[in-house]
Amino acid sequence: MSDSSEVKTRVCQGCLLSPFLFLHAIVLIDWLMKTTTAGRNTEIQWTLRTELDDLDFADDLVLLSHNCNQMQDKSIHLATTSAAPGLREQEED
Repeated sequence: MSDSSEVKTRVCQGCLLSPFLFLHAIVLIDWLMKTTTAGRNTEIQWTLRTELDDLDFADDLVLLSHNCNQMQDKSIHLATTSAAPGLREQEED
């Protein structure tokens, strides 16, 4: 489990940039998750014809795996992939 983090910056309600930033975040997260899970073959069976690797909406992410080793591998790959566009873990003060 990770420690909770404090939000230090935000976009004000009603700001013209809010929808743009939200859309940008959705596109970035979608790319990030597709890149992280591509070709790994570690998804879970959801329905007869559907398999799931991850669930994501806005700033919420869920990685799905059969075992801890697969989850660790996905987590490491997610951290590495997210560093490419400049995303990083928030540092403590």
